[in-house]
Amino acid sequence: MANILISGAGGNLGKVVVDYFVSKGHTVLAIVSSGKSLSGTEKLIYYSADLTDEIQTNELVHSIAKEHKTLDAAILLAGGFAMGGIQESNWQAVTAMIDVNFKTAFTVARPVFLTMLGQTTGGKIVFVGARPALDIKSGKAMLAYTLSKSIVLNFAELLNAEADNKPVQCSVIVPSTIDTPANRAAMPQANFKDWNKPEDIAVRLEKIVRGSTETETVVVL
Repeated sequence: MANILISGAGGNLGKVVVDYFVSKGHTVLAIVSSGKSLSGTEKLIYYSADLTDEIQTNELVHSIAKEHKTLDAAILLAGGFAMGGIQESNWQAVTAMIDVNFKTAFTVARPVFLTMLGQTTGGKIVFVGARPALDIKSGKAMLAYTLSKSIVLNFAELLNAEADNKPVQCSVIVPSTIDTPANRAAMPQANFKDWNKPEDIAVRLEKIVRGSTETETVVVL
């Protein structure tokens, strides 16, 4: 079984993904928000960090890699959402979304990627994108959010270019609306049947990190 690092492990999607991977026998190295303290098991080890603090996050990832010898995969789920078009999205709003969606991915992915390059087995890194980043017109009402997720998509492509022929692969899952209690409360009139179930996303994530035939950078769910 694999060592799987999961950031954003305390979120609505993160909790489901963590439970799923543990149920499949993987060792999950779960990163939660700074200050959170959760009890784990032999197969579920919790760490806390402020992922917008690059030095702190870098030290944590290197410590985890040293402790567990190998990082087989990293699933980066930390992030957030905000509405607002060009009129509402000043620079502060844009940088806030970049911090929560891209910086939290970058600070984990960079040390993980460099660690995996040094492993003979390589590894997989999975980011979370967003539909508006693929269809820009649909993102005009959520400008800052769409910009931040667009950077994530480009970053994954850049890492794959850097890896070249080495066995390190980055993917970006792009779900539609995820069926969480928060999203149901925010959109009570929506058709929940069309939304992505967290459990289904977890299954797809395992296929990606275990080296299925899904080798494209962008995986639309």
